[in-house]
Order: sequence, then structure tokens, then C-alpha cells
Amino acid sequence: MIRPLLGAPQDFAASASNALHTPVASGSDRARHNPERTVGMTAIEDIMAPLGATILGTRSLADAAQVLEESDPVVVLNLSYRAIGLITRADIESLRQRQPKGWSKRRCAALVRTSDQALQRSTPIRELLVSPVLDTTRPLLVLDQDQAAGILLPGSISAWRRDQESSGAASISPSGESR
Repeated sequence: MIRPLLGAPQDFAASASNALHTPVASGSDRARHNPERTVGMTAIEDIMAPLGATILGTRSLADAAQVLEESDPVVVLNLSYRAIGLITRADIESLRQRQPKGWSKRRCAALVRTSDQALQRSTPIRELLVSPVLDTTRPLLVLDQDQAAGILLPGSISAWRRDQESSGAASISPSGESR
């Protein structure tokens, strides 16, 4: 049965056909992009590491240092058990050098960097790479909505970049051999 489209002129009708046809010329498969130069749309969730250890923000940095011996970085949680950021061994070592006395009694929440932004797991990696506000030289917390989902390590970003560059070089090479 053919039914008229809502709001369409009366001489047009919708059909049950599943085939979609566009008014583009039949020989133009590459209408607005060049598929040979397309980089895979990899999301952060594809390269993130799983969550490691967690610690409450009210615990001391001495406790965090013990946890960091097993897992680096550590996810810091607030009293509602929501992730508020990360602490790394380098963060504790830097504080230890600046404040040799009393560093161990400070709370974990005090060491979480407010400048670190959490990422959503569905964010494309290319968007991350062009963002001027994100520090990709340190681990970043990855969220799924408002729940901690994983950790994006700087090494993972570098490895992804190398993979993309090597696959791009192979596809551009006229002989098909990778360089």
C-alpha cells in the first residue's frame, strides 16, 4: 500500500522499497571524502586500560603510596564512591620532594589535579588528539556517563598514533608495500 508522506506535495508518495537512491551521479562513489585517507574512528574505550586499584579520598597519602606499589595509577573516590580523579607515583614523589615532612598525612583528595578532565569512553581518539585542554602526557580517567570505566594511559595513545601512521603509510605507498 502506498501512503502519502505527511507534509509532502500530493503527487509524491512513500513506497515500501528498502532501496535508497540519491540524486548523485551513479559514477561518484567518493562524493565528499577520500576513503583511501580515512583514519579508523576508534573510540577511547577501544584503547583504555581497565580500572586498577581505588582509594577513598579521605585516606592518607601514605596509604596511597602503599597501593601505588601494586597499581599505578590509583583512582580516587569521594564518600559516595564516585571517581574524582587519579593519583600516580610521580604525583606522590613530587609532593614528597616539595614537602619532605608531613606529606604522608595529607589526604588523597588533596593530590587529585583539578586540571585533569575526565573523558567519556565513546569519545573518538582523534577528538582527544586535537583538544588543547587535555594533558595526554599523564593518565586520564575515563567515564561511562558518571561511572568510572577505565584509564587512558599515555602509552596507549602513542601506540594508537604509531599504528595509524604505519597503516596510513602502507595505504599511500604506490606499490602496496609498507615502508
